[in-house]
Amino acid sequence: MWGASVQVGKYYTPLGPPLAAFSNPADTVMIMDSGAWAGNAQSTALDPRTPRLKDSGYPYVYKPGTNQWSAPLALHNNLATITFVDGHVKPMRPEATVSPVDLWELQRKDGK
Repeated sequence: MWGASVQVGKYYTPLGPPLAAFSNPADTVMIMDSGAWAGNAQSTALDPRTPRLKDSGYPYVYKPGTNQWSAPLALHNNLATITFVDGHVKPMRPEATVSPVDLWELQRKDGK
C-alpha cells in the first residue's frame, strides 16, 4: 500500500497514498492494535493457540496470515480496535478484515 518514505531522525517513515487513491476509504484498514506473535504467517492471530510474544512489539501491523511477527491483536473481548482510512474507528475480529471482503486492499475490483 505504501510508496515513498521520509526520514525522521534515523528512521524512515512510510508516506501513504492520497485519499483519492482508495476506492473505499470507509472500508479500508489504516491502523489497529497490533502484537508480536511466535507463529507462522498462516496461523498468526487467526489461531487462538498461537502464542503472543510478551513485552515485544512491532511498529507495523500486517494483514492476518501474511507476516509471522506482526498481526492484529484482539485485546478487547477478541476484538481489535481498527481505524479506517476515512478516520472512523470500529472494533472487529481480525478475521473479519479479510473475509468475506478484504478490507486491506487499496483498490477493490468488486466495487464493495
